[in-house]
Order: sequence, then structure tokens, then C-alpha cells
Amino acid sequence: MTTTAFDRAYMLDMVKDHTMDVADFQKEANNGMNPDLRGFAGSTLSTLQEHLKLAKDDESSLGATSSR
Repeated sequence: MTTTAFDRAYMLDMVKDHTMDVADFQKEANNGMNPDLRGFAGSTLSTLQEHLKLAKDDESSLGATSSR
């Protein structure tokens, strides 16, 4: 695999993983039964959302496309 192909594949995985993480943390922040976990999910969510945005930006700059 070329360096560019590797970078594109890596960023596709990062976008996919961060999208799932954001959804999971959002669900926990909204509906979690454990107050400590719900609080952690809520306070961490903005960081995960920023990481997802950065991953999407990198993915786009590499010319990779995912099913966003």
C-alpha cells in the first residue's frame, strides 16, 4: 500500500470510529443510568466531537470519502 493509500484508509477508519464514539457518548450522556458515567460522557463529548471534525477535515484534504 502506498503512503497516500495508507493515509486515506487510516483516516476513513478514524472518521468511522469517532462517529461511533460520539454516538455512544451522546447516548450515555442523555440516557445513562450511572450518574458518574453520564457526567463523564457529557463532559468528554465536546472533545470527541472536535476530534471527529478534525478527522473529517483530514479525510477531506486527503481526498478520501466515507459514508458520513
